Amino acid sequence: MTRSRYKIYEEEYPYFITSSIHCGLPLFGIPWITRVVYGAMQFLRNQREVKIIAYVIMEDHLHLIVQGRDLSTKAGHFKSYIARETIDGLKKA
Repeated sequence: MTRSRYKIYEEEYPYFITSSIHCGLPLFGIPWITRVVYGAMQFLRNQREVKIIAYVIMEDHLHLIVQGRDLSTKAGHFKSYIARETIDGLKKA
């Protein structure tokens, strides 16, 4: 189970979520890693019924404005998936 620090109190409102890469490494500047992030966002939207209102992906962090049920769990899974795919991909490279 993923542990999340996000505290979501009212699910009917949008929430601002930020996620940073450890030590500020510019990994989101690598195209295949950015594709992993986009794929995870599409999964959130299509399969987990999370409304993605806006997002910004920068080299070392990303911002999302999202709305939906059980966002803390879904945000934790989203971040965990991106981290696992990135680490596994970098080990192969």
